[in-house]
Amino acid sequence: MGTDRDDRIIQHSLLVHLTVEHPIQLTEDELIRELASEPDAFGPRDRVQQAIRDLVRIGLLHRHGSFVLPTRAALHAADLYEERHYE
Repeated sequence: MGTDRDDRIIQHSLLVHLTVEHPIQLTEDELIRELASEPDAFGPRDRVQQAIRDLVRIGLLHRHGSFVLPTRAALHAADLYEERHYE
């Protein structure tokens, strides 16, 4: 099991990846392949799945079947973050 810091790093990576790729829709399996250090190993795969569950729970991601999508709030926050870095 990862530490709180490791969990936050995976959540951050997942959220950034989804907002950058938007409007491309990615499945959970695609996200695992793209973000897990060892996609076929239980631990790394489980950490990505847990990050998805955590971000869905707090309202930053939606699940639609096998697809994982950023919410409007997540996209808006990403836009604000980008604007701050271009000033």
